[in-house]
This record gives sequence, C-alpha cells and structure tokens, in this order.
Amino acid sequence: MGQAARKLNQQPATVHRTRVVTRKVLHVSPYKHKILKLTLSALTWWGVMTFMVISSNVKLTNAQLKLQDTTDQIVKTQNINTNMKQEISELSSRSRLNAIAKDSGLNMNINNTRNVTK
Repeated sequence: MGQAARKLNQQPATVHRTRVVTRKVLHVSPYKHKILKLTLSALTWWGVMTFMVISSNVKLTNAQLKLQDTTDQIVKTQNINTNMKQEISELSSRSRLNAIAKDSGLNMNINNTRNVTK
C-alpha cells in the first residue's frame, strides 16, 4: 500500500512532446516545368492571334461599310449629273429657243446661231 500512496502523491511527469512537422516536398522535374512554360506561352500566343484576327475582321467590316457608303454617294451624284445634263439639253434645244424667239417676236437667223458644247 505504501507504494500506491506514493504513486498518488507524486505528480505526473510532464511529457514534452515535440511535433514533427513533415512537409511534403514536391519534386517537379525540369521537363514538367518546361512543358508548363511552353503550354502557357502557346496559350498566350493563341490568345494574341485570336485578338488580332477578330480585330482585323472588325476593321475589314468597317472598311467595307465605308466603301459601300462611298459607292452609294457616287451613284447618287452620277444620277444627279445625268438629270442635270438632260435638263440642260432640253433647255438649250433649238426647238425651245425657236419657240421663245417666236413668243418674243424675234426672228432667228440660222447663220448667226452657234451651238457650243463642252
């Protein structure tokens, strides 16, 4: 019994436990690193090229729209010019000039009449 009392009177010995921290070290082979770099650079290159293609398509579309607008303006101007030439031809016709001269009491002398055209 004496031993049992001694065991109770004694304070338990503190056990210092040290934690062993284990770290997993990933060993990446140099080939995997190079493959990763190559893949990232390929993806970057692909992204840049995609951006350039889309950008050039947008520029091409804008240029086509400007060309179409300019062509439309040219056609409208040509139509106006054609109408003006026709009107000039009608206003300067010999029959019209004879009618105006007759209404005004004038006589047209054919020998004194000149036609000027450009």
